[in-house]
Amino acid sequence: MIFLRGGNGFFGIARPNNRFSLLDGYNIVGTLYRGNIYGGVDEWGGEDIQDVENLIYFFPKLESYTNIKMEPPYGMIGVSRGAMEMFIALSRSEYVKNRISHAISISGNIDLNVSMSKRPEMKYLFRKKFKESTNDNFESWLQLRNPVSNAHSLPKPLKVLLVYGLEDNRVFFEEQQNFKSALDTEKIDVEVVTIPGAQHGLDGHFEELENIIKKFMNHS
Repeated sequence: MIFLRGGNGFFGIARPNNRFSLLDGYNIVGTLYRGNIYGGVDEWGGEDIQDVENLIYFFPKLESYTNIKMEPPYGMIGVSRGAMEMFIALSRSEYVKNRISHAISISGNIDLNVSMSKRPEMKYLFRKKFKESTNDNFESWLQLRNPVSNAHSLPKPLKVLLVYGLEDNRVFFEEQQNFKSALDTEKIDVEVVTIPGAQHGLDGHFEELENIIKKFMNHS
């Protein structure tokens, strides 16, 4: 299972022993993207998308270190911003498309227009990242990174799970609804599961989340 973190730069950076690393029954491999302890520039959906592909390219070497076979197809989990990274990688990279069978979005930031309209701090972040880029059109920059706008480029056999905590105050349920509608239009199999009382980080609900993930992986 491939894990894609949320956050931005050093904010939200994942610990090696984060709870997803302990997902029962799976070997978990993740990337922190560029622009933090690894150097480089985090373009928030630009060249950092390549880090997702690069991670999979690294698997043969990882197999030689661990003596664990890591053969596709793989599952992929994207949390918050990580869901954007996941779906944009799956829309851009044929290499990723051909190796991922299941995509699990958790508290997914998957409609950037909604995020920007409802959270001024996200609009500020997007504008800042745009100004640091070589793109001269903000709408174009945004749409290249917006999963809703790129659903038509996702692989049709992909199985998608959207998990959302109903008390989330960072990502909005409207984002999940809009993305599900886009996937339905493309006839991509998608399931939405809501968790009452759960906030953005799903604290206190991980056992429930783990069961939801296992059910999805085993029966879809």
